[in-house]
Amino acid sequence: MALLEIKNLSFKYNVNNKYALNNISLLVEEGEFICLSGESGCGKTTLLRLIKNVCSPKGVLEGEINFLDTDVRKLSVKDNSMIGFVYQNPENQIVTDTVWHELAFGLENLGYDNQTIRKRVAEVANFFGINNWIEKETFNLSGGEKQLLALASVLVMKPKILLLDEATSQLDPIATIDFMNHLKRINSELGITIILVSHSLDDSYEYINRLILLDNGSISFDKVKDDIKSIKDLSEKDKLNFPIFVRLFENSENVPKTMLEARNMLKGFKEVDINNKIVDNELIIKVKNAYFRYGKDLPDVLKDLNLEIKKGEILSILGGNGSGKTTLVKVITGIRRLYSGKVFINDVNINKMKDIDLYRNNISVISQNPYTLFVTETVLDELKESKKLVDTDITIEETIKLFELENIINRHPYDISGGEAQKVALAKMYLLNPKIIILDEATKGLDNFYKEKLKNILINLKKLGKTIVLVTHDMEFASSISDRCALIFNGEIVSINEVNKFFKDNSYFTTITNKLTKDNMNLVKFNDFLEAIKWKN
Repeated sequence: MALLEIKNLSFKYNVNNKYALNNISLLVEEGEFICLSGESGCGKTTLLRLIKNVCSPKGVLEGEINFLDTDVRKLSVKDNSMIGFVYQNPENQIVTDTVWHELAFGLENLGYDNQTIRKRVAEVANFFGINNWIEKETFNLSGGEKQLLALASVLVMKPKILLLDEATSQLDPIATIDFMNHLKRINSELGITIILVSHSLDDSYEYINRLILLDNGSISFDKVKDDIKSIKDLSEKDKLNFPIFVRLFENSENVPKTMLEARNMLKGFKEVDINNKIVDNELIIKVKNAYFRYGKDLPDVLKDLNLEIKKGEILSILGGNGSGKTTLVKVITGIRRLYSGKVFINDVNINKMKDIDLYRNNISVISQNPYTLFVTETVLDELKESKKLVDTDITIEETIKLFELENIINRHPYDISGGEAQKVALAKMYLLNPKIIILDEATKGLDNFYKEKLKNILINLKKLGKTIVLVTHDMEFASSISDRCALIFNGEIVSINEVNKFFKDNSYFTTITNKLTKDNMNLVKFNDFLEAIKWKN
């Protein structure tokens, strides 16, 4: 008996005649570690939410979803706890004030006695190494700690299957590796079956044993990883789902399964010297000797930070969770005020600018959680709200087409996936036609296919004279689009340089291509690699 059996599953949302899922049939055996991937809006999140019935969206369901031979819609509350679910944003999952209470919360609701609760919490806390911060308040945790807590609070329920929806999308590269190592232990040591929804197989491919790709609501690819010998006969869309170290060898008869295999296959190639041109324009943003803290008795988040951003450049700001990236965005946009130091836009101190001049005529910002921008009942109404604010020649119709929103235009903004929400937020920003565009984790939840489109959109905006600041954990995207990159650590800018020099000097905050070629070709960008060796087989 399979752990999970899905038979002829189709689903459509109440407001849409098009099926979000179309005739899905799937067997999941106990102990598998599956990655479910595909472009934004292909049905990944919908499928995951239908498996966890209490998270199920409203709509018309056809077919069957059976867990341990029982329809998931008929599972008892306790049996439902055997299906664990970890959300993309831990803020949407954490409901209590302390780590201890968060770990105990689910067990308390299921009616377990105090001794059982204490025993399970102690076990899980030690397994994840979080016993040292068991008394901490949840709002003081870093992004990585919050996601780990969300995972631990599900594991304390002893699930048989764990569903994760883009659970690493808000983590920095090092925290992502730590999180994936925890998942590997959960799978191998505890035997828990895992289905991980992810757009970035660069982070997960080495850990999984099966890959399933969705395309337009249907399964387009389903293979055990050991059986994947070549990807050259796949569609271009399906190829884009694979990690970079596999796509480097897309014409090969034997693609690598790990970074180590890929690195060994590249031995013998010689170094290639590629440099970017530096944008040498006047300054548009200047942050001078910036100090900021969230409370008088709390430590500084920004410490004597200095940053100059040039007009018409694309600058990416990188750094670990809790390093000060998002705080810097809030300071530049005037959402938060420095207690010492100054921020200038076009040589004007933002403290002397009216909000209407700062936001409508100069800066547009998209925060990490795009759902906070939504205030209406449909995606179309969201676009109309932006259109009302600024008089531009940009039309709603061209915006819908540019951002490929046709299939979700009548959906409620809270019923769309994380990747789709990012697209809607970007479309709202586009309609405002700002001079400075600040994007905080803009590629979070976006597939590689749409990232290419986003890259072209941002490059075209740059050609129109826009200045673009990206705060991101996505090294590949930053390397492909930026003129310069800056690294923030412990509240200070510790490194800033043109993109190739920046990434070549780094070992951890760098690209997959650089990690693979550092000892020979020393390249940073995926496309530079393809151009340098003209890989053919």
